[in-house]
Amino acid sequence: MNKVLLINPPYYASKENINFWPSFPLGIAYIASYLESNGYKVKVIDAFGEGYENRRPHDEKYLRIGLDEKEILSEVSAFRPDIIGIGNLFSIQRFSMHSMAKVIKDFDRRIPVVVGGPHVSAVPELVMSDTNIDYSIIGEGEHALRELVEALSDDKPLDSISGLAYRQGDSLKINRTRKFVGNLDELPFPAWHLFKMDKYINQKVSQGGDVRRHPVMTMLSSRGCPFNCLFCSGRDTWGTSLRVRSPENVIKEIMLLREKFGIRELIIVDDNFNFDVKRLNTILDFLIKKKMDLILQTPSGLFIQKLSCDILRKMKAAGFYRIFLPIESGSEHVRNAIIRKPIDMEHVKELVKCCREIGIDTTGYFILGLPGETKEEMMQTFKVARDLKIQPYFSVATPFPGSDLYKFAKEKGVLKSYEIEKCSDEYNISTSEWKAEELRRMLKRELLRFKYKVILISYIKDPTKFFKKIYQYISKAFK
Repeated sequence: MNKVLLINPPYYASKENINFWPSFPLGIAYIASYLESNGYKVKVIDAFGEGYENRRPHDEKYLRIGLDEKEILSEVSAFRPDIIGIGNLFSIQRFSMHSMAKVIKDFDRRIPVVVGGPHVSAVPELVMSDTNIDYSIIGEGEHALRELVEALSDDKPLDSISGLAYRQGDSLKINRTRKFVGNLDELPFPAWHLFKMDKYINQKVSQGGDVRRHPVMTMLSSRGCPFNCLFCSGRDTWGTSLRVRSPENVIKEIMLLREKFGIRELIIVDDNFNFDVKRLNTILDFLIKKKMDLILQTPSGLFIQKLSCDILRKMKAAGFYRIFLPIESGSEHVRNAIIRKPIDMEHVKELVKCCREIGIDTTGYFILGLPGETKEEMMQTFKVARDLKIQPYFSVATPFPGSDLYKFAKEKGVLKSYEIEKCSDEYNISTSEWKAEELRRMLKRELLRFKYKVILISYIKDPTKFFKKIYQYISKAFK
């Protein structure tokens, strides 16, 4: 057993919101490079990224985006893999993983199918109820998948492979928890050579919004998070201990990306890129000294407590043009007692003011609709976002499998649906204080307010835009 095929399945997106672009799938890219470094022949099919232009209706609400089944199976047939791995980042995309497994098994039931990702790590029992899936990897996938392939090759028992779920007769077996990779520098860089890189380096939209320069690329320089936010479901996959790559290792990857692809924008997707201040300063010093004509952004957010005006000025000098602050709520009670994330709002105001002065675009992340939160506290969040005068990004509290939010909401009896398969849907929480539809209307009004404010400001800055819009409207009306 030497040939491993890794698949990033098609994406299912709401017809109402398709303003996104396929990001480089770092998860399977790391697994691919690790397997190659251990002597395996690996092929990757990013069905979403490679077939982004291929969109067809899935049902009344969703579009299926990606390579069609015939294209995928044609590559499977040509490669003839010994085992197939399927990734699944989000619970809301679970259908894509399951349907992909069915496509593979309908094609050839002899090919073992293994799945992994945050959803799988959170609810392996549920995932393994699908008989088209033979194995599930819980947690990080590099070592576990290699050990699984080795065991299957040598017909060895599977009970020694930590972080693995599998069937033994009619029973489901879930082995002990796997220890996380301690030294991330030991992992090889992502297997860029296995991907059609033009699909990613020319992307127009990233997780954080529009991309300003091309070529562009994403990077992950740490794993894990030491915090305990109520809504987070990532602990099952990445753990609660922050593990960082050395600054030398990060710098080496930046230089390779520059050399291979000529990148001019770097998207750092760490949850806590700035937590290790010494490491951050080393990386910033290098970027400033090198003068690489490189700009950077951090769409997964920064650790607010360790940010200062001095650090922000240094980040600006190093090329950071956009940052994201996980403010979460305008209510101190919600931040401290419900989310479990104490933040000093006066410090946030200082940071936002500093960003405005030095020219760093700032987006604030906010979450609404938590059990125990009142309508008045949600209005406080809207007010804080307005007063800060930053780009707001509002999320609805979603009880993802594996999160404390799901357990808490279930205990409180505030879920509209208690089925894990449906709990990752938005607006699944309704309390005695407010109902899901009320929350939907509140958020819609605030988003409209923000949208028209942005339009008004743009017309004030450039009055010709207003007259052009009127002209376009009249022209269209009289056609």
